[in-house]
Amino acid sequence: MILAFFSNAIAFLRFSTQQKVGYLLTVPLAMWFIMLVVGAIKGMERGLALDYYTNAVIAAAFLASGFILKTSRNPEN
Repeated sequence: MILAFFSNAIAFLRFSTQQKVGYLLTVPLAMWFIMLVVGAIKGMERGLALDYYTNAVIAAAFLASGFILKTSRNPEN
């Protein structure tokens, strides 16, 4: 799953006019990396406890990317 997010983010950043979506696709990667680093430093329980907060950030990024894709498809709406 991480490889899929990474490859799609790179594709949007390099080959698409929708670079904002590419940046938003890197948000889940950053959140998972933060959870992994905190888990490695303070223990996996602490890293997994961040799941509540990181999922909210990931959900906001998905909502924003959906909004961007919808407005780019239907610019008159």
